[in-house]
Amino acid sequence: MFFTVGRQGTTYKSNDYGIGYYNGSWKGFTSGDLTGWLAEAPNYTISAGQNIYMHIAIVGDYVRLRVLDGNNFSKVFWDKSYYHYSYFPSNGSGVHFNRQITLCDTDEVTGTGLYFKNASFSDSYLYSPTGYARYSSNNTNPDRRGRFKADWTNYSNVTVHSSSAWYAEKISIEF
Repeated sequence: MFFTVGRQGTTYKSNDYGIGYYNGSWKGFTSGDLTGWLAEAPNYTISAGQNIYMHIAIVGDYVRLRVLDGNNFSKVFWDKSYYHYSYFPSNGSGVHFNRQITLCDTDEVTGTGLYFKNASFSDSYLYSPTGYARYSSNNTNPDRRGRFKADWTNYSNVTVHSSSAWYAEKISIEF
């Protein structure tokens, strides 16, 4: 589960920031044009089915990702800031945020049995220096919601259980 932060400057650049499960445990990560691939273990163990709170913000020349226990915000799983070389203006002008739930297979093979079930976002909000609002059709792009796919797979691998609300999604993916 991650956020993509992107902006069209002279060239388009973006970076992913989030948490992922690989090699037997959850890890915080970033990957993209500005940082390359970086991953580290969180401060505490994250368990399957656990509620987490994810917050991403542009803070000066950094993108800050915070992952907190969804039931106890004082328990910080992840709090990292990544330098972005002044590419994203701190006022957010021209920057887009995209939240995603995805499953990756580096061998680009379906039918492997790799899966996750019922991954979800709920109560998603957008914050700005002047206020905040729940995700809605007024502050989001409809092309950035629901099913996404890589060129090597197809929509039949993705089940969107609920995407009627802009602020919540529940998705299962099976290869």
